[in-house]
Amino acid sequence: MVIHASTGDELRVEIEVKDEVFRDASGNTTNSPGLHLHLRDFAHEELVQEQLGNQDEEIHISSQQLCQFLDAAERRVRLQSGLLTRNIIPPSITKRRRSETPPEEIGSEDEVRYN
Repeated sequence: MVIHASTGDELRVEIEVKDEVFRDASGNTTNSPGLHLHLRDFAHEELVQEQLGNQDEEIHISSQQLCQFLDAAERRVRLQSGLLTRNIIPPSITKRRRSETPPEEIGSEDEVRYN
């Protein structure tokens, strides 16, 4: 949206929808109309007109589909976070100390090879 300000014309973003709830606290779908998108929502008008003309069709994702996508993503996160847990060793079990690695000695044939 172009605003005619005292310092000149300014291009500003206009919020059409704010915080639309598509799932309730229990995870059930609401009566939300879902998500409606067009290419013009992501590109400047000249590009859309040049590439698509009047064929800028709508992409619609229903609130039911949004809930399904979110449920699947949340399940994946729960599964992945389970894979990253640490194996906790009870305090009654002690670990054996690793034997010390002897210092590396470089022989004359090694010096020739690395020089």
